[in-house]
Amino acid sequence: MQQQERPPASQLSLKGFLTFPLSMQYRICNPPPSVGKVRSCGVTPFLEVHLDDVLERRHLPPLGLKDFEEYLLYVEQSPENLYFLLWLKEYTTRYHIWSQRTNTISAPSAPDTATRQA
Repeated sequence: MQQQERPPASQLSLKGFLTFPLSMQYRICNPPPSVGKVRSCGVTPFLEVHLDDVLERRHLPPLGLKDFEEYLLYVEQSPENLYFLLWLKEYTTRYHIWSQRTNTISAPSAPDTATRQA
């Protein structure tokens, strides 16, 4: 295997900096602004978690519904609102199923006017 040669060392100087193209000089002196928030070294998710998504069970632990329930139960000590929302969601689903079923069963057919002429 051949040993590669190193590139020649260059001395940094103001004269050498002025030989850069103007666009490069501008970019070095004026870096772009930082975008977004600097993240910490800790384990923090960089996403938005909406309550609707948690209630729909779209997230896995530690952002799941069971974890949220345990947080409300053991830390906040008030899981009642969550239980009410889950009950309301289940009740709404059952009501829509029941209303669709009763509308299809008891949908009266329109009387035919041609057969009623007597």
